[in-house]
Amino acid sequence: MKEEAKRLLAHFPTSVSEELKEYVIEDVLKSSRYLFVKTVAGLQQCYCTHCKQSFYSNSEDKDNKFKHNELRKCEKCNSRCMVKQAGRGRSKLYDAAYVEWYEKSAMDSSVLIARRIYVARNYSGDYTKVETKFFDKIYYIFGPEETTMFTLRSFAGKVNVYKQKTTFSPSTNMKKYESIKNIQEAVKNTTLHYSQWEKYTNYDLLKFFGLASKYPSVELLTKFGLKSVVESKLTGRNTYRTVNWRAKSLEGLFKLNKSDIRAIRDSSHSWETSWLYILQQLRGEKSRVKVEEVGDICSQLGLNSRVDDIKKLREHASLQKILTYALKQAKRSKSYFAGYVFVEWLDYLDACQQLDMKLNERLFFPKNLHEAHQQTTGQIKAIEDAALNEKITKRVEELSKYEFEYSGLIIRPFFNSKEIVEEGKVLEHCVARNYMKSYAEGKTDLFAIRKKCTPYIPFYTAELDVKKKGVRQVRGFDNDPPTDEVNKLMEVFEEVMFKKTKVREVV
Repeated sequence: MKEEAKRLLAHFPTSVSEELKEYVIEDVLKSSRYLFVKTVAGLQQCYCTHCKQSFYSNSEDKDNKFKHNELRKCEKCNSRCMVKQAGRGRSKLYDAAYVEWYEKSAMDSSVLIARRIYVARNYSGDYTKVETKFFDKIYYIFGPEETTMFTLRSFAGKVNVYKQKTTFSPSTNMKKYESIKNIQEAVKNTTLHYSQWEKYTNYDLLKFFGLASKYPSVELLTKFGLKSVVESKLTGRNTYRTVNWRAKSLEGLFKLNKSDIRAIRDSSHSWETSWLYILQQLRGEKSRVKVEEVGDICSQLGLNSRVDDIKKLREHASLQKILTYALKQAKRSKSYFAGYVFVEWLDYLDACQQLDMKLNERLFFPKNLHEAHQQTTGQIKAIEDAALNEKITKRVEELSKYEFEYSGLIIRPFFNSKEIVEEGKVLEHCVARNYMKSYAEGKTDLFAIRKKCTPYIPFYTAELDVKKKGVRQVRGFDNDPPTDEVNKLMEVFEEVMFKKTKVREVV
């Protein structure tokens, strides 16, 4: 074995602890308990794989005898077990799972370690001699000097070490288990004792411990109230270089002064990564807007996922001007939902480019963005494929009888190609790219679902088959499935429009 492998393996135990055995027996493989039954002299003889004891069934009632594949209690240990007829084939009776088990390093008790262990029981042979097998598959070390994830592979009599730069739990079709109680005991008095890991149990903890071991700022950010920034890092979302992850103090974390940092801490808002980016960029422009006001602006404009849009707009104007203008336009039009002003603004600018309009400050900041957007897209519509729109117009005539309203929601056919394109842009799905031509040619039936109070704002898109009287799919933003209210709309729509049931009877 190579010296590197020996050095790394020195952190790990050489035997299976009693705690791990108990966890596997009582939790991980709890469903792997069987009563193997065979008939001896007219009586049912049972063998329990959990307590490893045999007994004869006490039941004389034929209807209460142990039956194959039913759940029954062992009369010796009272465990709930699956009954198996001993004489039946069991070549595929094999139970297995992965366990992610944490311990303290055998070399340094202040260092947290973990293993991904494959545990298995094979019942294909003599069921009275089945043992639980433990196989170490992946090793993890979370130390201040070394944080790594590695596997060992043997080839030609040599053991090679394969390391990963980051630690994580590999995805698998097989169920994996971890014990919070085990983690609590293992983390205690290690360098990760105060890492705030308890707040991230819904995430990949192997990834979290690797991140927290590498960056002490994880603890600082969480205690400061910026858990969302750590979550962005954990899930691979863009953090826009808002944080100095290697910092060991609050002052070193952000590109902000102490006054701003205190204001974030005392803010009534829950700050997101994108909000930090906005504040930092404003400070870069020497803006003196208060931190709480920045939080208000970010909240009102729905800036949690609009940083990329703002970056595009900043090619033409300062961030301060962009935000001031966006707020003004959002207040002007009640039809805007949070963040939609940026969608329409960029769409408007794209239309200006298509029309070869020379972009100046007047064009970039139109007095009424919604009207300007309507005008430019109207001009583009005039040069669109007239034949396609003509076909869609005929489809609308065919499908208009299916217009329907229920509980504040409207469902109707799409009127033109522009509307379908806008639907795809706003909801960020592929309706225009993949379905518009088929809709125009009568191969599918597309319907817009709108809220009655905002009939021009895309909400959900439905693909129907009116000939077969069925609903193919309903999709919202980023292909989200329908909400309960949309599901109810479609349920009533099908009953009334396809099955000709009266609305009051459906409701």
